[in-house]
Amino acid sequence: MGCGREWKALALRTRAEDSEGVLIPLLRRWDEEARSETIDRISPAEIDKLAHHALSAPGVVLGRALARHWPEAVFGGFGSTLKASWSGLRSYLDQPWFVKALGGGEKHYPESLQKAIIEGNLESVLDEQLWVTSRLQGTAGETLASELEEVLRLRSSVFFIHSTDGKDRFTLRCHAALPFTEGRAVSQLPGDAEEKPLRPDELRKAFNSPFWPHVLATTSIGQEGLDFHCWCKTLAHWDLASDPVSHEQRQGRIQRFGGIAVRKAIADLLGGEVLSPSEMTTSPWVRLADVAENTLADESGLRPWWILKGAETQNIVFSVPTSEQEAKFRWLQEQVLLYRLALGHPNQEDLLELLKRDHQISGDQVRAASLELSAYFGASTSGA
Repeated sequence: MGCGREWKALALRTRAEDSEGVLIPLLRRWDEEARSETIDRISPAEIDKLAHHALSAPGVVLGRALARHWPEAVFGGFGSTLKASWSGLRSYLDQPWFVKALGGGEKHYPESLQKAIIEGNLESVLDEQLWVTSRLQGTAGETLASELEEVLRLRSSVFFIHSTDGKDRFTLRCHAALPFTEGRAVSQLPGDAEEKPLRPDELRKAFNSPFWPHVLATTSIGQEGLDFHCWCKTLAHWDLASDPVSHEQRQGRIQRFGGIAVRKAIADLLGGEVLSPSEMTTSPWVRLADVAENTLADESGLRPWWILKGAETQNIVFSVPTSEQEAKFRWLQEQVLLYRLALGHPNQEDLLELLKRDHQISGDQVRAASLELSAYFGASTSGA
């Protein structure tokens, strides 16, 4: 009975968004079917279909993943979970490019989608995103469902392209790659001719998810104070920063606590230990975090969530013939390493690699020089 009430409440709340008018007739049909038939037995074939549905239906998968991080997601918070599924995940998956990519056309899209959900392990993706939202952003309870709905509801956006003389203008619709600036989201409401404003904060939240946009283009406005590390480990420099501090600020956007590069390295090291079939009611990421903190942490407080061997981010520099970009990038790398060294940064591997590559100084030479310096400073201190 509670589920039925929540479905009807959802239909009333989303009536304006239900442009095709599918939800209310669907609920009526469910009520009619429930009243007209009495189920006294279930055949093995029906059990198999029910199990397949439980494994592959998008809403069921979302509810199961959400319940691992919010125990009241199904019993107690069903309304919020239902809204995240219908208004969020359904909205995200109801796009023509998914139909095209999965094949089979619109007629067979439900079957193609369920197959993709199993083969692509959507449940694992949702589970990791919910753990990231709860652990890295301090979100809990019903807010987990609303945050998930918000990022899934992000629609394609319209941006205006102007000719150089300013006389002509045309629109460009984007979703895979978006500029980190004020935009206009395409309205999905019937009779609503105006696009909705798309704020940078909405873009930042959506980019910090595994959904879309997949590429974010920004000027120096995104260089400081913003986090883009949750699902991004590649930074492409259209042009380079003018100094090492600014370059370090840029790099810091994707090198932060619990970034995807760090999580991947932790999963590679410890994933096999936590995927126990006997404890599937608990999120693997909750168990993985406990094991990582117990086995990989050190006195610096930076391992394992800030730095870890194998947690590499990627820099891409656009370089054309006769360009100074590559030489400038090497110079910036060297300056950044010296900057880190002056601040006592614990990541010496990059510095050793630079000394070996550009200055032909081996690790043994660095070690010998360090011992000589230690002896010198020790003697100076005792002499004083």
